[in-house]
Amino acid sequence: MAGAPVWRVCVAVAALAASAGCDTTDVSATEPTGRLFTLWGQLDPTATRQAIRVDAITSTIDASREIDAELWSRALDTGVERLWRDSLVLFPGGTSGHVFVADFEPGYDSRYEIQVRQRGAVVAYARTTTPPRVEPLVRALDATPFLDLTVLGAPRLVVPAVEYTVYAPGHRDDVTVQRIEVLPSLIRSVDAGWAARLDLAGHAETLIKRLDERHPDEIVTTAFVCRSFVRAAVVDAGWAPPFPQAFSEPLLYRPGTVSNVRGGYGYLGAGYAIDRDVVFSPSQLRRARLQPGDCASSA
Repeated sequence: MAGAPVWRVCVAVAALAASAGCDTTDVSATEPTGRLFTLWGQLDPTATRQAIRVDAITSTIDASREIDAELWSRALDTGVERLWRDSLVLFPGGTSGHVFVADFEPGYDSRYEIQVRQRGAVVAYARTTTPPRVEPLVRALDATPFLDLTVLGAPRLVVPAVEYTVYAPGHRDDVTVQRIEVLPSLIRSVDAGWAARLDLAGHAETLIKRLDERHPDEIVTTAFVCRSFVRAAVVDAGWAPPFPQAFSEPLLYRPGTVSNVRGGYGYLGAGYAIDRDVVFSPSQLRRARLQPGDCASSA
């Protein structure tokens, strides 16, 4: 899981069990005591399968042991409850963990409570609200190398980045995709939403430097751009995971780690990815020392 974007839960879907359970038993959420479990994950209203990692806290962390608990979700706006199913998943890097899954699509702008139950009693829970459904807008700033990504109605906008499909002069047969994250200082709250400024000139310097390193026997002074693709995530208003850039398994179990789980550790949030093509004009590219590329003919 190390290095995975925070809004993605990396699970081997093919290894998960096939049947989902559902129950309407009314279980009162009593205030849990002790901290026996750690949770990590998010609800994604654009996905048909939800996944949350749950591990028991003991004197030693042994993910191979069966968890003596059930995971339930409760839609606070409707009262509908759902029992999730457990699977043991092997993650990249060789670690394993219990991932509970449920096949349903959470509603947009809806409140949910995720509960860990033991013998019918709630021992840990977390609440989150899914973001509303929004559409990103990309607007070019005339006569500048900047574009604004604006998401009206978004409670929060996090981890925006641009992926450039590029190649160096004379190397059309060596196309590469380069991901450049947007500086946090360029992400700001605006009226009724959030916006991120895409600095094409700054990105161009990075792209040219990377291509120069890719071709050490040459001096690369420009890059041909075939495609620009912006990736970001719309998340809940209270989004504040303890490790905002990447998943950190050791921190997940460390007492005192920032957590919104009552009666446990870890973090539960809500959000979904938004992707958009960014079209730079030839004049914008040239002002940033870049050139329009043609990757189709390199195939």
